Formats: sequence, C-alpha cells, structure tokens
Amino acid sequence: MREQFIEVQQIRKRAVAYLQDFQQVQCSKGHRSLSSERAVLWIPPIYPLYKVNFDGATFTKLGAAGLGAVVRDHTGSVLGALAERIHLPSSPAVVEALACRRALYFAKELSIFEVSVEGDSEVIIKAILARDMANPEYGHVISDILIVANDFRCCNFSHVKRIGNSVAHFLAKKSVSGNELQVWIESSPDDIAPLVTRDSL
Repeated sequence: MREQFIEVQQIRKRAVAYLQDFQQVQCSKGHRSLSSERAVLWIPPIYPLYKVNFDGATFTKLGAAGLGAVVRDHTGSVLGALAERIHLPSSPAVVEALACRRALYFAKELSIFEVSVEGDSEVIIKAILARDMANPEYGHVISDILIVANDFRCCNFSHVKRIGNSVAHFLAKKSVSGNELQVWIESSPDDIAPLVTRDSL
C-alpha cells in the first residue's frame, strides 16, 4: 500500500482544517460543544464561527482589574477588541469569570451569534464545562455565562495556553491606562497589532 505524505508547510493548515471541521459538526448538531482541548497556538475558527478570546488581569495596588476580549473571524481579522477596567473583585478567578462573561456580551453587541470562546483560565473553563455553579465566589458568574451562552446559535468553550491567548491578555493589561472602557471596531490598538499578525501566520 502506498503511503501518503503531507508537505511540512501543509501540516498546520491541515490540522486546523480538521479541528474546525470537528467544531462545525458539533455546532451543526444543534447543541453547544464544550471542548477541554488545551490548544497552544491561536487557531482561526471555521466559517461561520467567530473566535472570542478573553482574559483578566489584576492591578492590586490600584484596587482595579482589567478585562480583555477580542473577536476574530476565520481569516484572523479583528472584528472588535475591548479593554475594560473594573473595581478589583475578590480573587483572580472572579476576574477571569467576569472577563468571559464580558466577552460574550461583547460578541452579542457586535451581533455575532456563532462563537468559539477561548480563555487561559483552566479553573473557569473547567467550571463552565462542568456547569459548576457551586463556588461561592464566582458560581453566580458561571451561571450568567451559561445563560448568555444560550442566546447564541452555536457556542463552545475551550482552554488555551497563554501564548495562544496573547491578544486578549495584552488587552486586559492595557485597561490599566486610558478610559475605563476602550473599544476598537474592526481594528485593534497599534501596540497589539503585531500579536494579531503573529497569530495569523
């Protein structure tokens, strides 16, 4: 039997295509697919899904926290980016949960209803996957997230390592300066643009 070979340059593209096909099938079945894959690199979603990345940051000395979110399409183009500064919640896990909820609302504000949501907080993603609302600190936020997720035609959640979530991470950090709420539509801040470009390579 003759073996099939894939050129090195095609391996990533082929792997991305297989993953996206899987995600599309899960959403087309009419239920929300919740994946616990630990992706490392940012992977573009397959059309018609949009990728929503979120992250939180704490600024303890300022008594503040930052929420970052970015929405991108299947080509890697940014449809919207957000950096929001809020009062410091009780723990970093609460910040991450609030960042996830804010990212979902942001997608709705952009009239996007088919999303793949990624964050680098394993605790929060696990709680969402398990539909675990028992935690006294952030259980009510997990409940909100699950309720908001029902408004989407397709909504899946997955954990990604920090390197695959760098744009949202730096948006959360960026919230420490400027207005309490900063929003970019069909663009991203100039200092974050290189990260967006790197993800798309």
